[in-house]
Amino acid sequence: KATVSVLYWQKGEGEGEGGGLPFNSGTQMLRSILSKLPLSGGDPQEMDVLSKGGDDTEKYLLPGERVDLTVMECYCPVRHPHLAVEEGSGGREWAKGTLRITSYRIIFIRETEGDPMFEIPIMKLLSVSKVGASHTDKPFTYLLHLTFRDCCFVKIAYNPQDGSRRKVHDYLTAFLDTPPEELWKKMFCFAQKRVPNAVWFDPERDFVRQGATVKGGGWRITNVNKNFALCSSYPEVLCIPEEVTDDEITECATFRMKARVPVLSYYHKRTRASMSRSSQPLTGLLGKREGSDEKVVASLSVNKNRVEIVDLRPRCNAEAQKLQGGGYEDESAYSTSVTFANIDNIHTMRDVYKKMETLAVSPGVGRWLTMLDDTKLMSYLALILSTASLCATHLENGVNILLHCSDGWDRTAQVVTLTQLLLDPYARTIQGLSHLIEREWVHSGHKFKTRSGTSSESSPIFLQFLDCTYQLLTQYPTAFEYTPDLLLLLADSLSSGRFGTFICDSPKEIRDTRVLETSPSVWDHVKAHPGRYRNIWYDPKAHDTLVPDTRPHSLVVWREYFFRYSGGNAVHVDKRALVSNMKW
Repeated sequence: KATVSVLYWQKGEGEGEGGGLPFNSGTQMLRSILSKLPLSGGDPQEMDVLSKGGDDTEKYLLPGERVDLTVMECYCPVRHPHLAVEEGSGGREWAKGTLRITSYRIIFIRETEGDPMFEIPIMKLLSVSKVGASHTDKPFTYLLHLTFRDCCFVKIAYNPQDGSRRKVHDYLTAFLDTPPEELWKKMFCFAQKRVPNAVWFDPERDFVRQGATVKGGGWRITNVNKNFALCSSYPEVLCIPEEVTDDEITECATFRMKARVPVLSYYHKRTRASMSRSSQPLTGLLGKREGSDEKVVASLSVNKNRVEIVDLRPRCNAEAQKLQGGGYEDESAYSTSVTFANIDNIHTMRDVYKKMETLAVSPGVGRWLTMLDDTKLMSYLALILSTASLCATHLENGVNILLHCSDGWDRTAQVVTLTQLLLDPYARTIQGLSHLIEREWVHSGHKFKTRSGTSSESSPIFLQFLDCTYQLLTQYPTAFEYTPDLLLLLADSLSSGRFGTFICDSPKEIRDTRVLETSPSVWDHVKAHPGRYRNIWYDPKAHDTLVPDTRPHSLVVWREYFFRYSGGNAVHVDKRALVSNMKW
């Protein structure tokens, strides 16, 4: 065993702005050192797939996982030069091994070392296609091309004579043709055991922690949504101003899209300012008004300061919504001002990330930086972060905020969560992040199942939030207890099917499908492997309030997500690359 401690920094003591060793250079140096060490194995408590000699499949399986199909003697291109080049490959490096398709993932195990070269959850599969005819005499041209979510593409070569390609193709095609309802039931999360009595969401305790519902806080807990009687996309427990009655909230619900009334998200202890969320009001073309709604909005000012309404849509989109009965608040009727953040809708964001995925699987194409700029990815990240920073500034100055978009479960979830990351150090802990995501996303109606699907309503809204959080982690590396590895786990969990956390569209659906009782949560996994996601440089006292730098040169591409599969074959897992999983 060997222990290596390496310290690298961005700017050394006494050095100028350009001094010090760049963070990425330090990472490369660390990896270079580790590549020269005889690393082997890993801690069974820290790794899901153990690298042990021999092709003993059970050593790689998770509890409840079964092998459905095995194909011997197939080949997969690799990118690391230390692996032997197969004869007749034309100089391209191909690893010989065994392909196993399980109830959870697709695993390719190298023959030379008996290690998994890659493993990808089968729920991430998007397409499978045949390339090359069986009568070919050229090696490594009788292929299957597999396309997965998360910028992943895999080529596998087969023996044209043994029919193995057809077996794999037929199996995967049948999987892709499975109706969504049946596919949902086949998710691997339902084959695992739930951690008994694990509770990750306690809104009442969290509002007490914030100081909102304690004596003098001005807010109270209401059970008006018990059994989702008011709104199926809100939690059963809501936090509203003390002076607002349950009857007034019920009346207000008739004037808000999907009955998503203004409710508390965050309470600023020092200024007593509040940040609330809702959906758009149903003003329509005629500019309808509702007295109970106007009273509820006015009551959000428990500190008697003004209430600022931040409509996250472009103004033209909000105007267009009037044709469908929606709209936005009239400033004179609500005695407030309305600011439009100009964040585009789910369809625009889906196109942005599709363009980015195309770039990620083609990192060597010409004009790459120009094409990156054309995606407008960085512009939207900057816009969302700037909006969150504006909200944080309002709260710091004692100004109350009401945030909404159209339905209040996409852009609204992004900004209310990021604002709390900027203001609340607790949200930057592992436990705090879990509470934040459960409260503002899972139990506040973000449509995870729909947004992670393949319909016209799919969109990487939660992924974009994680991307924004990644920017904060890179700018404030000591302010967060967690590392980018946790963000990557959450991104993977959107479509892997391993956890039941992000597979429903509403809290009511979570209850009706009994997901909490029948599947493990991603937070169960994080709690079981705390060292894997903990930031060793975390300093809880280093920062109170964060101010994101949204200038173009300060934002970076999330390499760990977009480029983890780039180069040679799409995926390669190497023990030397598992630096973040080491125990320091």
